[in-house]
This record gives sequence, structure tokens and C-alpha cells, in this order.
Amino acid sequence: FPVTICQQGADAHGLSTAVAAGVTIAILPILGITTALCVMVGVRWRLNQPILQLVNYLFYPVQILLIPVFILLGAKLLGVEPISFHPETVIQEFKTDPVLFMSNYGIAGLRGVLVWALSIPLIFFPIRALSFRLFQRMMKKQGEQKMSMDFSQNTPYDTLVEKWNPLLNHEALPEIGDSYKKKVTSVLLENQERALREQY
Repeated sequence: FPVTICQQGADAHGLSTAVAAGVTIAILPILGITTALCVMVGVRWRLNQPILQLVNYLFYPVQILLIPVFILLGAKLLGVEPISFHPETVIQEFKTDPVLFMSNYGIAGLRGVLVWALSIPLIFFPIRALSFRLFQRMMKKQGEQKMSMDFSQNTPYDTLVEKWNPLLNHEALPEIGDSYKKKVTSVLLENQERALREQY
């Protein structure tokens, strides 16, 4: 089960969706719930949990910085007086009436959540599109590296040529004069030998 969670959504589309979802959830202007939200969203849409949680962790400082921004925008959106974030004012209001303080800042937080919810499309879709291109390029490059075999330099393939040299230069077989063809043939012979060993 843990392996499945780590491997699911490991293609370019899944990873880019996980990054976009992780960023969007990470900046939610409510502390302490983003980790659980990432888990629930990842399970629901089968996203890559390690990527979700990593992005959520990395964007924690951004979340702290954006909380006042979302709350102030929420106040402007609804046409109400914004709350103060000045430390002395906050402390004084809390000492004066803790219940009223919690009520005022709780409602202000909900207004911030409203702005965050309205901004989800503006955050999620551009990040997913950008990260999709990035992951696509990375995977394409990785695939090309796996498929490419550089025989132009002295590599471990020369060791294979040396190993299979008695067969490559056997008098009963056609001569292979080209070094590139020798290396390719050596790789094929080595792979065939390994396959036979695994089979028998």
C-alpha cells in the first residue's frame, strides 16, 4: 500500500496536477489543516502523495505571508472594515475581550478563505500547465538518455567486447570489422546470456 501511494500519479500529468494541487492547498489561509487536505485530495484523485506533501511543506512560509493578504482582500471584497495585524493592537484586543477577538479574527479568516477559494482557478491551472511542460521535458530527456548508447568512447562496452571477443572473432563466423557493430553485438550477446541465466 505505501509503495502504491508513492508510485501513483507518477506520469507528467499526474505530477503536474500534484504540484498545482499542493501549491493551491498550501496557501490556504488557515493553519494546521493543509497536510490533512493534501492527503484527502491525493486519495480522492489518486495523486502522488510525496509530491503533494513536499510542495505543501515548501510553501509553508508563503502561506504565512499570504494570510494577511487574503484576509485584507476578503474585507475589501465584502466591503467591511479590515482587522488590524499590528502586534500591539492584536495583543490589546485579545486581552480586552478574548471571545470577541476570536470571533472577529475567525470571521476575518473565513473572508480570507473565500478569496482563496475564488482564486483557485487562477493558481491551479497556470501552475499545472507550467509544471506539466517541465515534467514532460524532464521525462523526455530521461527517456532519451536511457535509449541512447554511446559507443564512441572507451566505456564498459569495451569490457563486453573483450569478454565476447573469442566469439566475435571466431573463424567460422563472418568478420565484424566495425568497432561500433562489435559493441552492439556484445551488448546483445550479454543480454541474451543474462536472459538465459534468469530462465534456467
